[in-house]
Amino acid sequence: MHKSEFITVIIRAYNRKDFLIKAVDSALNQTLRASDYEVIVVKNWKDEIIDNYLSSKSIKVIFKDGIAGSLIVEGLKASAGNVICFLDDDDQFMNMKLETVYRKFYENKELTYYHNGISAIKEDGSPANFKHDSIDFGMSNISIKKLALNENIIEKISFFQDPIVFSLALNYGGKLIDDKTPLTFYLLHSSTSNFENMSFEEYKMKSYKAYQNYLKNAEMVLSLLEKRKARRYMAAMICDLKMGRFQFNPEIRPDHVFTFITCKYIPLSRRWIQFKSYIALKYFPRRFRPVILRKREHQFNLDKNKNN
Repeated sequence: MHKSEFITVIIRAYNRKDFLIKAVDSALNQTLRASDYEVIVVKNWKDEIIDNYLSSKSIKVIFKDGIAGSLIVEGLKASAGNVICFLDDDDQFMNMKLETVYRKFYENKELTYYHNGISAIKEDGSPANFKHDSIDFGMSNISIKKLALNENIIEKISFFQDPIVFSLALNYGGKLIDDKTPLTFYLLHSSTSNFENMSFEEYKMKSYKAYQNYLKNAEMVLSLLEKRKARRYMAAMICDLKMGRFQFNPEIRPDHVFTFITCKYIPLSRRWIQFKSYIALKYFPRRFRPVILRKREHQFNLDKNKNN
């Protein structure tokens, strides 16, 4: 391997201990030489057994309490890499992940952002029925040039991190690669959805609050982005969030729908579904809102049964 690239893997663990060791082991069990990357764990808790294990593996450990963005920034400040890979504490890397990332950035000097595919698994390691092919989905699928990560913006975000990181790549410029090759195990477990003991009414309330939080972060970031591509993308995401929120509160009308349906970074199928839902809810709310909510309740119950 050439020394023109060095990778830092930042693993965040917030209020959760169950999966961290597997995540760390997956980052260490790579085909890429150990001298070509480092692993940093940023967490808001201490545990003698886990901390001793991390120390034995020569992992950099940072203790930090705060919002998600502040944990990322602490990892960035301690990082030596010019390429950053993120790994959520409940996900795992496949063993070719870092070697692939290394080669992509070495072979493409203009590359700013690389996004890989996922393979969803259950806690027992068996395959799970889950697919998501958006270029902006999943922090554990994102590898990005460190220079693109504006710490002043990142430290302010508490939700919606993956689309915001993608917007920073657009704001920085350079080449984007959306590779569908699975290089990350995306773990589905009870706390992923966290609604096994929740009624559908509680789920609706939680979903609405989540949309509110996502919107607050997205609108803040939009005001700080400079490049047109980045601003158009984030404006489209804001419309997407407003349309999602619209299902739970028909009093709120999404704006700038055209920006959303013409955003090439959002999969066409997602744009089409959201647009149809918007039209139905806006012009025929009495007829279609109960239908859409029944469908969401049906899917909610199906997902709930799968997790139980």
